Amino acid sequence: MSDFSPDTPELAEAYDRTSDGQLEKGGVLISRMGIGAGDRVLDVGCGTGRLALRVSELVGPSGCVVGVDPSEPRIALVRRKLASCEHSSVRFVVGRAEDLSFLPGQAFDHVYYSSVFHWISDKKAALREAFRVLAPGGRIGITTADAGDLRNVPAVMDRLMLQPPYAGRVDASLAARRPVSRKELEAMLAEAGFGSIDVTLHELNRVRSSPEAALEQAEADSAGTLLAHVPVNLRALARQDILRELEAFRTPAGIVLSTSSLVAVAIKPR
Repeated sequence: MSDFSPDTPELAEAYDRTSDGQLEKGGVLISRMGIGAGDRVLDVGCGTGRLALRVSELVGPSGCVVGVDPSEPRIALVRRKLASCEHSSVRFVVGRAEDLSFLPGQAFDHVYYSSVFHWISDKKAALREAFRVLAPGGRIGITTADAGDLRNVPAVMDRLMLQPPYAGRVDASLAARRPVSRKELEAMLAEAGFGSIDVTLHELNRVRSSPEAALEQAEADSAGTLLAHVPVNLRALARQDILRELEAFRTPAGIVLSTSSLVAVAIKPR
């Protein structure tokens, strides 16, 4: 798949325009985490920075926010936002959740992953890094796709890949998106050393004007990786089949899809 294009400035712009659902869930998360003035906050998988910029207003000039994302186009976009406004308490860097070695240990009061944990390949390594950079008593927060949610574009795609002509030709283990169940998330947090683990379910409907709009949103959400594990010669057909399947979710209001998300908050023991 050497010709597969990863994230692009166009996908980053599309995500920035259409990520209201992620921003809403992020707002729920930071409220539960109790982020406030003077706090030091790390946003892992910050995307185009919409939530991090909101958090920077909460922590104020006496606090700080660091946003980390592996996508250079998304970091470039949020840096352009910073050029036109004053946010002295926030900075953005390119980096991966599994390796935060450029950050010192015990440097943050809060670390969160908003609508990004299901894209992280090595989740256990990411949680170990979060534990390392958190100060004792610090909180970790996560919103992530629920593995049991079947009414979204990736779930529709997963079901299609089990049918001809994809079955046996598409390796599902290579998919970029890897959601977890509530029990799996609780176990991962406990294994990483966190305590006072609280995981709840947050449900939100997404309404799109057409199957094409829903697929465009899913590709922007995935930073261009939605079809990365599908052989090149099957991608155009897969798009057509996904669009056809999405018609089943049409209502008078449009294409109605669900996002069942797990919302987790845990504490690093003192």
